Amino acid sequence: MKDTRKRQQEEKSSYIGIEKYRKKRRKKRRLKVFAIVCAVVAVCLCGYVLRDPILSVLYDAVGFIGSIGAEKVTFPIQQTASQKTRLASMKREIVVYDDLFVHIYGKNGKVFQSIQHGMANPAVETSSSQVLTYSIGGYDIRLDSKYSNIYEKNLPQQILSASLGANGDTAVVTKSDIYASTLTVYDSKGEERYVWEQLDNLILDASLSPSGKFCAAASVVPEGAQVTTRVSVLDGSGKVSGTVNVKGAMVIEMTFDASGNLMVVTEEAVTLLRVTDAGEPERIAEETYSGTVSQAFIESGQFGGVVVSDAFNGAKCDLIVMDYEGKVIRTELPRPVTGLDTEEDFIYILDDKAITVYDKKGQELSTTDLQQNYLQLEKNAGGLYLLSPTHLERYQKQYSPTSSDSEA
Repeated sequence: MKDTRKRQQEEKSSYIGIEKYRKKRRKKRRLKVFAIVCAVVAVCLCGYVLRDPILSVLYDAVGFIGSIGAEKVTFPIQQTASQKTRLASMKREIVVYDDLFVHIYGKNGKVFQSIQHGMANPAVETSSSQVLTYSIGGYDIRLDSKYSNIYEKNLPQQILSASLGANGDTAVVTKSDIYASTLTVYDSKGEERYVWEQLDNLILDASLSPSGKFCAAASVVPEGAQVTTRVSVLDGSGKVSGTVNVKGAMVIEMTFDASGNLMVVTEEAVTLLRVTDAGEPERIAEETYSGTVSQAFIESGQFGGVVVSDAFNGAKCDLIVMDYEGKVIRTELPRPVTGLDTEEDFIYILDDKAITVYDKKGQELSTTDLQQNYLQLEKNAGGLYLLSPTHLERYQKQYSPTSSDSEA
């Protein structure tokens, strides 16, 4: 009897142990399934949030595969003898455009794209990885990476100007019979984000912040018996979050830097504005000059703005450098300037006789004498490029801003 009871207790204990084991296994399986579901949901959410950059990388990867074995050219590259040929820089690539084509070349001569744009009066804006081509006074606009086209649009209104943001957004200023000007911001896929219409004021220029959070628009507005430039900052919904007036009635350059500062160059002054998190522009510094502005360049990093102001008689030129703290350096230049660019802490000045390199304090570092005249200079991580009426030249060696050469 005792043996039977003992056996029953053992069987019961064994059964309970098995049930506990089975419950633990079922619990582990449920937790495993739950973890897998959470992981899948997290991946899907990340993919949705990051869909634009992921698609951009995939498109570029497809374009890169298609570009393997692409045509290569040797510098100097022959160009059509036209004053309308211009240069623009990407991070390492050089963009050459004219009335017929936009060419994207690598530093070793690789032809990434040759785009027959079909636009009258074309203009180009670039970021580190994209090229925006549009027709001034026309209706067409297109965005390309160095490998492939991202989108093309035919707009219902005439284009006055356009700007390309670091995140792929574009700001396009147009005019119509009803409005003096209209600002439309598109996302990186060409979808409309918002429209800002001006019934009486003419928008001269627009600039997008690197994050795409703000867009600055410069308009001509009356101020008493004169006209001035009003800078309006718009938030991501197209609502004006703040305005400020700056000296001058003609905007030459306007650019955000990486930290949210905004620099504006007009025919009268260079003005530094700090845009707060709420979108309010605050004046930090302003430097006026006389004469006419022949060249202007604003570095979107921490460098600042560079302006070359020519006196009316053409005998004197001033190099004006304003950093993003508002400090200003002025240096008198020996000759009128035909080309200007910056990279890191260096300023590259092209005139009819030489290329001269200055540091951001306006101190001359080196001079390279030229044997012919060039129309434009561009400097990027891929090298130093010079455009003449007949060819595009790249320095075969790495250009050193602290060493001088006798000829180029």
